[in-house]
Parts: sequence; structure tokens; C-alpha cells
Amino acid sequence: MDNNNEWRDWYDILRIPASASTANIHKAYRKAVSDEHPDTSDHPNAHERTILVNMAGNALRDTKAKAQFDRERAERHRQTQLDSKVQALEWELQAERRHRKQAEEQAKRYKSGLKQVNHLRESAEIRADEAEGALLQAEQYEENLEKEFDKLKQYADNLFTESERRKCKRYTHCKVCPESYSYGFPALPYTCYSSEHCHACFALYCKLSGVSLD
Repeated sequence: MDNNNEWRDWYDILRIPASASTANIHKAYRKAVSDEHPDTSDHPNAHERTILVNMAGNALRDTKAKAQFDRERAERHRQTQLDSKVQALEWELQAERRHRKQAEEQAKRYKSGLKQVNHLRESAEIRADEAEGALLQAEQYEENLEKEFDKLKQYADNLFTESERRKCKRYTHCKVCPESYSYGFPALPYTCYSSEHCHACFALYCKLSGVSLD
């Protein structure tokens, strides 16, 4: 048998609503005693159930006892509703805490991703600056090469100085002119008539001698 000190709703024991009249309470009590009595019921706990029916009948058939029970029942009902609200608030609070934790974790992931993006951006900017510097160096190097090439070209053009032209008249490299038939040059005497002719003679001489002008 259950502990008799445990609170029970006597209306549920008699299977009647709390708004039942006194006559209905008496009627329900007599029916419950008849149904639950060990002489008429085959239930293994018929004796214990009969005791509960008698306790319910004593509590509800007495006016003062019923009023006291109704107050206790109403208070328990309010307490149950309050406990339910508290439990619901606790569940909401726990859910809010879970949502907040998820939001914080998501914010951390976003912050970490943003940090990586900023790092990649900084690295890209550094590489872009390095590439721009390398391009400027390449352009400067190309410009220096062009200047050096111009100097070398000027130096090559200046190789035929006035003294070289005089040497040309003294029967030097212009001696290749008579051999220039296969290169499209006319046969000329062993004298130089102009600086351009000396350049042509020099180029032809280098070609015949197997010397590269590059």
C-alpha cells in the first residue's frame, strides 16, 4: 500500500469533479465502496483501495474537512502551475544559454575567418608591392640595358675615326673591296671614298673573316 502521508486528490479517488454537489459526493462514495470492497472486487489491492475510498469519503462528506481540502487542493494547483511556469522559464533560459553559446562559437569562427582573410589580404598586398618593386627594377634594368646598348652602338660607330679612315686610304681593310662581287659591292680601287664606304668595307671584312658583329 502507498504511504498514507502522501497527498491525494480525493475527487480523483471517487471519480467526480471538484464541483460535485454533496448528494453526488455521497452517491459516488457509496458506489466506490461497493466497487472496491474486497467482497465484491477481484482486484489484488482491493483492501487498500477501499481504505482510500473511505478516506476520500470522510474528507469530502464532512463540510469543514472538504473546505480545508479544497483550499489545500487550490493551493497545490496554484503551486503546480507556478512550478510549471518556473520549469518552462528554466527550459527557456537553458535554450537561451545554448543559443548564446552557439552564437559565441559562431562569432569566434567568423572572427577567426576574418582574421585569416585580413592576413591573406595583407600577404597579397605585400606580394603585390614586391611584384611592383620587381617590375620597377626590371624596367630600370631594361632602361639601363638600352642605355648601355646605345653606348655600345655609339662606341661601335665611333670605331671608324678619322685615323681609321686615313688607314683605309693607306691600303688597309679596304683591300677586300675587289673581292666583294658575290656580296653585291662593285669593284673599287684600293681607296676609301667616304665614311659609309669604310663601314661597308669593315662589315664585309668581318663577314669574310668569320667575325660576328653581334
